[in-house]
Amino acid sequence: MNKKINSFFWVIALTLMIYKADAQGDISNLFKAGGDLNKLASSYVKPLGIGFATGMGSNWYSTGSTHRTLGFDITVKAGALFVPTSDQTFDLTKLSSNLQVENKATSAPTFAGSGKGVGLTLYSPSTTINGTTYSPQKLTTLTTPDGVSKILPTLCVQGSIGLPLKTELTVRFLPKLPLQNINCSLWGVGIKHDIKQWIPGISLLPFSLSVMAAYTKFNMDYSFDNKITPALLSSNPIELDATAKLIDYNKSNQGFGMSSSSFMANVIISKDLLFFTPYLGVGFSQNNFHFGFNGDYPYLSSINQIKTIATTTTPHTVVYNVSNLNNPVNVDYNTFMPGATVGFKLNFVVLHINAQYTFQQYPVASLGLGLGIR
Repeated sequence: MNKKINSFFWVIALTLMIYKADAQGDISNLFKAGGDLNKLASSYVKPLGIGFATGMGSNWYSTGSTHRTLGFDITVKAGALFVPTSDQTFDLTKLSSNLQVENKATSAPTFAGSGKGVGLTLYSPSTTINGTTYSPQKLTTLTTPDGVSKILPTLCVQGSIGLPLKTELTVRFLPKLPLQNINCSLWGVGIKHDIKQWIPGISLLPFSLSVMAAYTKFNMDYSFDNKITPALLSSNPIELDATAKLIDYNKSNQGFGMSSSSFMANVIISKDLLFFTPYLGVGFSQNNFHFGFNGDYPYLSSINQIKTIATTTTPHTVVYNVSNLNNPVNVDYNTFMPGATVGFKLNFVVLHINAQYTFQQYPVASLGLGLGIR
């Protein structure tokens, strides 16, 4: 299988690094899986989707204080999200009986796993044609995608400005990336408000206390250069069903799209110590992710006929139907993650640097570098 990288899915991680992928091998492999196509695709991409949405909505703040009115900062935020061990592999024991696993493997790496993919063989069910019943026939072989990385990068640029009543408005975005075949957008908006001023008895105490809520949205579409055609699915003879006969797959708008969103809310406390500001945040994030293939794709659907050949090594030649799938594979994941963030900020006149770590199901370590006037 000709690949420049283990998997095409890394294109989704559009932040610190973009892997150039030859998508043809992995995608055509997935379409060889018959009725297990959705199961394999959704299981493999799950940690990437959850991780991307979670990391995208992290590292919104670096202090519990707010800008004074018209105070501002512009900051570059970068981070690394760590996928838990439980999501680095997926279960192969629940595949259909037609898809046989090589070497008695019980699991395969997800995108966030390590090592090579697992070999699978697709068999036809027992079939009766013209009164003759045939035992399951070997249709094709495939390999699940290799693991890529358990660490997912994040990157954005955000700006904040102080508003009246000790309130701060923050917006974030990802600049347009000069990448072929990719259209993407990322934006977010957040509000932070000083609540200490409204609590009698502590308004004069020497620390900052605020609440912040923020929403981030990301959309991406990726189109394939190398199209998936029926010839890629198997070396056995094929016949096109009625729906597939009408499709020119070389001209099909094949690709994938994804969207994700993250809403977070935190209570933040911090203490200014000269140029050093430690801070603590406690709250939650609600993350949503959708992934799907776009366009028309060929699909191994059913056996058309079995021709008997008088040899011992190849007793049969299978001729099977290829039908069409439009917009196949739709994956949706929704997660709710409570978490706690600890961090510190270093202030050097107009320059500031912050580092933090968020403890949650998918932990995130983040850095920020910015300029501003508080």
